[in-house]
Amino acid sequence: MSNLSLNQLRPEQVCERLGCCRAQLYKLVDNDPTFPKPIQVTKRWVFWYECEIDAWTIKKAAKQQGISVEAMTERLANASAFSMKFKELMAS
Repeated sequence: MSNLSLNQLRPEQVCERLGCCRAQLYKLVDNDPTFPKPIQVTKRWVFWYECEIDAWTIKKAAKQQGISVEAMTERLANASAFSMKFKELMAS
């Protein structure tokens, strides 16, 4: 069994994560074919899977940096590990 995260993000949570407003979020949905499409449960209830938003963000950052997705993922893992170690050192 995988460790796939199927956490659901509501539109306001996606906006907070991306640093955009709701109008910009829906422009991404309509105009960027690489952006994950929302899951529509009812007419007024939509969500995105957190892992899809994370993957899109990493792919976008890798492309802008001119590096592979694998290199970007490794870079982020190293930064995350450093950040966690730094927080531990600061707490002690």
